[in-house]
Amino acid sequence: MVQRIINAQYSERTKISPADLLFGRALNLDRGIFLSQAEQDLPEPMPLGQAMSRTLRLQSALIDLHLKILKEGDQAHMLNAPAERTEFAVGSYVLLEPVMGAKDRLHTRRLGPYRVLSFSGNTYTLEHLVNGKSFRVNIKRLVQFHFDANKVNPAKIAAHDLDEFEVEQILLHRGRFTNKRELQFKVRWAGYDESYDTWEPWNSLRDVDKLHDYLRLINLPNEIPKVHRQMHT
Repeated sequence: MVQRIINAQYSERTKISPADLLFGRALNLDRGIFLSQAEQDLPEPMPLGQAMSRTLRLQSALIDLHLKILKEGDQAHMLNAPAERTEFAVGSYVLLEPVMGAKDRLHTRRLGPYRVLSFSGNTYTLEHLVNGKSFRVNIKRLVQFHFDANKVNPAKIAAHDLDEFEVEQILLHRGRFTNKRELQFKVRWAGYDESYDTWEPWNSLRDVDKLHDYLRLINLPNEIPKVHRQMHT
């Protein structure tokens, strides 16, 4: 339904919708949705051959006009573009303008940061700092990420895009260590105050070093998973 609405929207530049460009009056995507059948302005019937010939001529003319308007718009854009070209150096960090806006009020408007791996013309290849995946985007969606390398770790900021948060401290626990399925720990998240504290299960935290610190603090070092006890030793 969303795609159908998009295909019926008239372009501000060409004054014609994608559906009209391809199908002319042969297809009305609004029919039966926004207007009643009685309100439809239907064309007069004509022989099929004549109708197809007329439709093809109109479609060809519309496509030519569509391309002409787009080309003129691109030329005007290039003439008004600043002479100094924006570039982001390989190895630098950038922020990405999202397509649909911020996910919620806890997320920043832009995504990232990401590391620039390479670029060709206006196409940049970026690396996600958490999962290591790379992807390509147009330069129009990029903004330079400025930060103090002595105080800011870009990877920690990038983790928020994947909803991966850093544990600052384990505060309390509830339940018995003999029943790990019901055992939970109260977590203080790095960069957030006590209003964002949550209770998390053992399985989600068993490999987190802050949990191991908490277990040592309450004199239960033997509850640390064996693999981590060996690494600590």
